[in-house]
Amino acid sequence: MSVIPARDGPQPVISELVLTGPPLRLRLPGICAYCGAHGAAPLYWEKVVLVTDSEGSASRLVEGIRAPFCPRCRATHEREVKRMSPFLNLLQCFRSEVMIGAVLTGGAALFFGWKLLPVLNDDVWSVAAWVALVAFFGLIALGCLLAAWRATRWRTVPALTSITSSLQWREETAGLFEGDRYRYTIRHPAFYDALLALNQDRVWKPAGTRARRAAVWRKGLYIALGIAAVLVIFWEYFVEFLRHEW
Repeated sequence: MSVIPARDGPQPVISELVLTGPPLRLRLPGICAYCGAHGAAPLYWEKVVLVTDSEGSASRLVEGIRAPFCPRCRATHEREVKRMSPFLNLLQCFRSEVMIGAVLTGGAALFFGWKLLPVLNDDVWSVAAWVALVAFFGLIALGCLLAAWRATRWRTVPALTSITSSLQWREETAGLFEGDRYRYTIRHPAFYDALLALNQDRVWKPAGTRARRAAVWRKGLYIALGIAAVLVIFWEYFVEFLRHEW
């Protein structure tokens, strides 16, 4: 455990804990992550994470966690949190260029739906053809809308409150075969102890069993790749030798 002194006022020290696996799979204690009170219930909340790939381009992802908070802290969180209305959430989708396709294909679906009304009493095949056109453009519009919503969803995530900021996490860079691991920043020492006790088997140790097993798998992979490379080179020279001999 590494301890980081608080900067502002007599706040408790902030402890860090590195655990394997995603945050949503944590075993949660029954105490509040903010104040340590008992009788806490899980509260789901999200934050925006900036991810940079190997080429240097950045993208934003939404990650969530369920953390236990007591009724008093939950009430404080609800007073502080600022959520967007559903209408504003929908407007955020127009920040994505994909919404152009959603508007155009949605308009086409409405147009063909309007054309369908006068021929509802015609033969079955004519009605089926119009319905197929409406369904075709409607499904494309729905797909574009969902893609735009996923691309702009990070804009609708509420900012952290004083309550949810008491438990932070970030993904750490892991080696091959090591799996995912996250570093948690925990405000309350009682919650830290309880979380550690429940997730003892998930604690990441550089010299632990999981790290040693990953190192063995990496070594085996490198040996296999080396043998394969030698065999390929040998085969190329062997075939060339046979051509010259025969």
